Amino acid sequence: MTLEQGKALFQNLSPTDKIKALLFFMHDLTNIARIISAECADDSQLRAALLYDISQRNHHLTSAALQILMQESTYPDDIIVEAMYRPGRADLAPHFLAAFEATMAFVSPAGN
Repeated sequence: MTLEQGKALFQNLSPTDKIKALLFFMHDLTNIARIISAECADDSQLRAALLYDISQRNHHLTSAALQILMQESTYPDDIIVEAMYRPGRADLAPHFLAAFEATMAFVSPAGN
């Protein structure tokens, strides 16, 4: 799924389904963190940098989910989707893309 397709899908979700998408993606972030911890066991600086990026992304997406839940304003939908699609570090891109595609499949009308 492309970024633009993901934006279109997310934009048309109900608030409840947006929260489901964010929770699904954040759950995948915890799995990515576990993978990174194992893959980078011998490089503590790289591991710390990657895990920090994942933690920051999780923080922003958790904030968005809470604000949607509380019916308060949050980041625009396109910014939320970009946060799920584009990690801060290029070396996380394959992990984020897999999590993004799994999330979008989970919340798509065909996936429900």
